[in-house]
Amino acid sequence: MNTHDDSNSQYQALAGRTSERKEGGMFASSMANVGVMYNFTNISVVYLFLDHANKWDTTGLWDSSLVSFLTSLIYIGAMVGMCTMGYVGDLVGRNKAFAITSMIMVLSSVGSAVFPFGGASQAYAIIGACRFFLGVGIGGCYPLSAAKSAEESGCADVLARNQRAGAAFVFQAIAAIIPYLVGMIVYTAGIEFQFRFLFALGAVPPAIVLWCTWGARESEEWTSKTTKPPTAKEQLLLGFEDPNAWKNLAATGLCWFLYDIAYYGSNQWTPKMTEKIFVGSDLLSTTWHTAAGFSIGLPSVMHALWVLKKIGTKSLQVWGFVLIATSCLLIAAFWEMLTGEHSTPLQNNLLFVLYIFFLFTVNWGPNMSTFVLPQELFPVEIRTTMNGIAAGMGKLGAVAGIWLFDKGSELCGVVTLMLIVAALNLFGAVVSYYCIDDSLWKKQKAQMDEACEDSMASSVA
Repeated sequence: MNTHDDSNSQYQALAGRTSERKEGGMFASSMANVGVMYNFTNISVVYLFLDHANKWDTTGLWDSSLVSFLTSLIYIGAMVGMCTMGYVGDLVGRNKAFAITSMIMVLSSVGSAVFPFGGASQAYAIIGACRFFLGVGIGGCYPLSAAKSAEESGCADVLARNQRAGAAFVFQAIAAIIPYLVGMIVYTAGIEFQFRFLFALGAVPPAIVLWCTWGARESEEWTSKTTKPPTAKEQLLLGFEDPNAWKNLAATGLCWFLYDIAYYGSNQWTPKMTEKIFVGSDLLSTTWHTAAGFSIGLPSVMHALWVLKKIGTKSLQVWGFVLIATSCLLIAAFWEMLTGEHSTPLQNNLLFVLYIFFLFTVNWGPNMSTFVLPQELFPVEIRTTMNGIAAGMGKLGAVAGIWLFDKGSELCGVVTLMLIVAALNLFGAVVSYYCIDDSLWKKQKAQMDEACEDSMASSVA
């Protein structure tokens, strides 16, 4: 019997299992991000259809405040899910927690599509309840997908791990467009089919994640470093033992809060913005212009992923906040000049280009860095717990952003709204600059230089 052949075959089998788990983890994390952003965004298209069709509006309940309240519920649920499912991920494992959160998403998406019947109050209450629990499931995906994609990458190289987590996140940009494309496809169908189909489609991505994670093995990184499961109190105390804990939480959670005000506020408000720019456009035109605006998110986030390995998370986040502030200031400067009853199609298109630039910046720096940074800063024992807390702070910003964009634009006007958002993002740049340690990039740079030297040495050999 050849011992060398046996060991070689065992090594190949182990490598095959590692590679299979690596690709499976990446696929599950990517599909989770598709489910996250599709279900966050589809509500805007549904409400656009319901608003134009006057569905369930016999009591006069339907207005922008009700829409903002119903939309906020999914983000409130997400905050709950981020904090609870992040802890569950550290407690029982990433895959088990992923299976639980995916099951919640599947049931809630189907419930949103099937159960709303009866009068206006009853239908609104059912949608609100289902969207809240859908948010709980979505919230769990944030810390779990980032940790899973990084930990199952099979390497200790920070740059490579960041690229894996960032690559999974790119799928959120793809998913943000899908509800609007689906909306245009079902545009001629009846309102009952339109909104139920859009809601039900949200169950598909989490169903795939559930299939991928049910009974799957945990990563070696999690199993090797996890001892006795801590209580929630012990987990929080462990998270704040680090002398840099508050700086890390400011760099992740506070900056995520500031960023999500701009991102999710504009995400839900974009259909209204396109109606303001293209006055008198019909529903199909509004949907088309909104989809065109959101399509800029994909090249933006892919460019951010490429830049991430060139300049690191700190510079990406700082300059990302600065660019968002710049785009807001540009809209504020030219809004009055390019709008009004007598604005020309050229002026409308110029303003739309400015707004697309705003959407590009919103999808660029902090969009990527806030997702990647927590798995980079926090150790494996508390990674998803602290990531969940940071993400939960972000979704608190999402709720604030929805109300700020909706009510702020009505009370103060678009110019004042853009100035407020610009100020918030400049503050985010300052917090990022002082709270993210420069040693993170130095470590990544050293690993990159070492990899280049190894590559050159192997090529010479």
